[in-house]
Amino acid sequence: MLGIGVAIHRFEDLAFGGNMKPKVLIVDDEKLIHGSFLLALRGTDLQELFDIEFAFSCDEAISLFSNNPFNYSLAFVDYQYEKNGSKAAEGHLLVKKLKELNPCVTTVIMSGDDSEVALKDWLDSKVDKFLYKPLSNEVIKAIIENSLDDYNENFIQEQNNEEISIEQKKVGLAGCSANIKNVSKLALKFAKSEEPSLILGETGTGKELVARAIHNNSNRSNGPFIVVNCAAIAKSLFESELFGHVKGSFTDAKEDRLGKFREADKGTLFLDEIHHLSLDQQASLLRVLQEKQVLPVGGKHSYDVDFKLVVAGKPNLRQLSETREFLPDLYFRISSLNLTILPLRERPEDIVPTALHIQRMIEKERGVSKRLLKPALQKLSSYNWPGNVRELQGEIQRLNVVIERNTIRESDLAEQILEQSTFSFYKTENGSLLTMAELEEIQKKQEVALIIKALKQSNNNISKASKLLGMRRTTLSSKMEQFGLRGKDASILDVILGAITKEKNGGHYEKVSQTTDNLSINFLN
Repeated sequence: MLGIGVAIHRFEDLAFGGNMKPKVLIVDDEKLIHGSFLLALRGTDLQELFDIEFAFSCDEAISLFSNNPFNYSLAFVDYQYEKNGSKAAEGHLLVKKLKELNPCVTTVIMSGDDSEVALKDWLDSKVDKFLYKPLSNEVIKAIIENSLDDYNENFIQEQNNEEISIEQKKVGLAGCSANIKNVSKLALKFAKSEEPSLILGETGTGKELVARAIHNNSNRSNGPFIVVNCAAIAKSLFESELFGHVKGSFTDAKEDRLGKFREADKGTLFLDEIHHLSLDQQASLLRVLQEKQVLPVGGKHSYDVDFKLVVAGKPNLRQLSETREFLPDLYFRISSLNLTILPLRERPEDIVPTALHIQRMIEKERGVSKRLLKPALQKLSSYNWPGNVRELQGEIQRLNVVIERNTIRESDLAEQILEQSTFSFYKTENGSLLTMAELEEIQKKQEVALIIKALKQSNNNISKASKLLGMRRTTLSSKMEQFGLRGKDASILDVILGAITKEKNGGHYEKVSQTTDNLSINFLN
């Protein structure tokens, strides 16, 4: 057994922003094995990309690794070690410890033992790969190269500036979805108009951020930006809050009050959660918009008001107006310029960019650099975020306060995130869970659709398509072969994509067959 007296959570601080190369650890009690790795890498370009370290025992490996475990991208570990004249199986135990210290490190067990006991040990250790000795030079180089790619994915998390449009930068929205890009463009267009702007979306999607961007990019940016949460105004105080009052007009009116309409003069008034206003209150608001004047409570004279109105409400505000739960006249007055921010669960591709954006903002405020590890980001992406961006921001802020390490692991995430492993769309229409076979079928079709879209965007250039998809070219080629996509021209790919889309939208799937091209895709049949 391993005599390891190391605290598992020590030494996890990374030298972020430094030029330290990742390390590859070779653990074997035979010098000959160490030499074979040096020979395999001699004269290759890989040598410049990482540092290699050797250990002759499990204890020595732990001593090296624990100093800074997140500097290691890969560990080759021998299964058996010489002890007291005989071989002792310890490699699988070492793998477990290395994974505890750094869940992201790629681990490989090397062995000449092909027994069932050995196989069970390897599987129990959750090793990434197990290979039988001797290892060929090609295998060694391929495994190291792949581990370096994974290492970069885990720690190089800066968003590609080319993916962030100029409009997004001005508005302050992170993400790569079509919805976020469109919202950013519309917000800047709305800023140039004096017409009211309507922002629709669930709570926590970032409506106030967009409203501020509309104000900041308008010709009223030097004026005030007044925010009113309509859900928080007591009915009895509505008129006083918005219209203002004169001193002595009621018991607590001890001095004159301008009211939000007049406070926003020459600036922007943002009415959030407007659907919470009663029909009478909505009528009062409509009158102000039409007359451009307000009469304070207890006042005798009306005052002209000049403000740009930005309003936020539920996504179904139009339906509420059709059922008369929201004043139709007011809806049509405020909705000529409108945009909708989709909930985070409907644009999962924005979760990771948004999380990293929030993390960078926190780092600037706190002056402390932390990194969200890849498994943690993947888990964040699988959660449906009922509280949207606001909930995601709260979770990232919590992690930065409670986690003292400079790395944030999957296990650090809140319990409700860890418990929910899939989006709610992995359910049937009646709410029951899909079977694993059904889920695999859906995922397979979605994967094919994504590959086809990438091929179309890159004009069938596999190298460019692999970059769009964030995977290695060889992996994409393998998947294209697996799915029968290799060699298919654009028209055939369109047929396949159309069939997948039809099933998604229509709730059914039609077989796709092109006898002239001998098209045969197993999961479509």
